[in-house]
Amino acid sequence: DYGNIEVSSESDLILKLKNLDLSQLGTPIFIGGDHAITYYTVDRIQKKRNSKPIIVFQFDAHSDYIDEFADYPHGSVMCETSRIDGVEKIIHFGLRGNLNCGPALLESKRRGNIIIPYKDIKMMFQKVLGELKDKDIYITFDTDFLNPMVAPATDNPEPGGPTYEDTIDYLQGIIESCNNVVGMDVVEYNPTQEGSSVTASTLVNIIMESLGFLTRKNLNKKK
Repeated sequence: DYGNIEVSSESDLILKLKNLDLSQLGTPIFIGGDHAITYYTVDRIQKKRNSKPIIVFQFDAHSDYIDEFADYPHGSVMCETSRIDGVEKIIHFGLRGNLNCGPALLESKRRGNIIIPYKDIKMMFQKVLGELKDKDIYITFDTDFLNPMVAPATDNPEPGGPTYEDTIDYLQGIIESCNNVVGMDVVEYNPTQEGSSVTASTLVNIIMESLGFLTRKNLNKKK
């Protein structure tokens, strides 16, 4: 555990991430609040990797693809992240709800990103896994991807959504299918919201399961 990064400004966050030594880490996992941190963590990792190509795999009920990062970073983070050198595409996975912006989705699709609505996951999952073959990926996991019955403590929950069990299956398939996971974050948990205890338990177990999948993947590579 590398501890907390406490910051008071955007420039402070950039500096502290820059000074974070990633050389000894296998797959860094960032656990944060606002989804905007994804832009900064992907940018930091890509600079370390000399902008080698990656796919950003977004578990989320919302695309976060409007183009207003300076004023509305939470809702624009995927649009801004797509501009980082080496980010080949975004896979928006699990979208649902009325907060998704039609023009933003059309623009994301026009730029070559992939949109998987929640209702189409089971039908399109194998195709998605095919997109990951021989690819390095970064996983960003927004709490509102989950059904609010198992993770209610987030600021923008959406009705419906995947169960915990289905989510673990998706993570396992994605981690096993790609070449390498260069980083991961888990965001948008709000401990002040109702149901914080069950949400925290759900997210901790998701992180632990992901660590297990990553460890097994790395061990298999060494055989």
